[in-house]
Amino acid sequence: MYYNYTKNIGLIFKLLVSFFINRFWELFHIAKLKNFAMNFAFKKPEILWTDFGNYLATSLQYYYTIIDDYEMEIQKEIIEVIKRNNRESWKKCMINIWANIWRYSVMLAYKYWYDVLAFEPNPLTFKNLKINTVLSDVDWKTDLYNIWLGNLNETLEFTTWDILCDWKAHIVSDKTLEYKNIIKIPVKRFDDLDIDAEKIDKTRLIIMDVEWFELNVLKGMENTLKKFHDVSFIIEIWDNQKNKDAVLDFMKQLDYTVKQIDKDNWLFAK
Repeated sequence: MYYNYTKNIGLIFKLLVSFFINRFWELFHIAKLKNFAMNFAFKKPEILWTDFGNYLATSLQYYYTIIDDYEMEIQKEIIEVIKRNNRESWKKCMINIWANIWRYSVMLAYKYWYDVLAFEPNPLTFKNLKINTVLSDVDWKTDLYNIWLGNLNETLEFTTWDILCDWKAHIVSDKTLEYKNIIKIPVKRFDDLDIDAEKIDKTRLIIMDVEWFELNVLKGMENTLKKFHDVSFIIEIWDNQKNKDAVLDFMKQLDYTVKQIDKDNWLFAK
């Protein structure tokens, strides 16, 4: 499987060793193991030259984002969407909401010639996303937004933390808890953004993973949702989250068909 992503045998070996060391750390929480795994794999950032784009990997977590097929069912669905779209005009657009640094935004722009609108709120993650679009020479066809999407134009507080040098961010939701590393992120309604109408018309795929904030994002793009046609919308909706039924009902009211891909992911189509 690793040969799909890189021919660097030394890097493959380091990734395998680091992967198993990191798994031991997760079981026993021995700090020295974590530090050894981190230093062993990437004393300096590595670039993975892959069939899906060129990728600056600065942490074990980022490596795993590439080499781990943890979203197999979603990827199958995306490939089906791509096959359908290939019968149409070559000019297509994909929207990635909470894009992270690589996985779908660069892949679809690099390998499948999609224009991409990518939204990533965390400034540190956004920086690497931007680097990866340049490394893969797709920066000219990717519009990147370092903002959060919602149903109000406002500012939200996020807390960030570091896991094996991977930057995570979540909305500060409980004011009674003490949070560290607070950053303020601008929030915009998608409907209020100045986006080329042609890109909206050519949008064929939307991927969204916003950690229980789905309904807010969808309400902020309701007018645009009505304009989409021939679109597939993949949303992570946890099976046990409270707003699950509200999200499903909202999309049904907008005449989207609903299909469950796996336990926590849904496909909406129009």
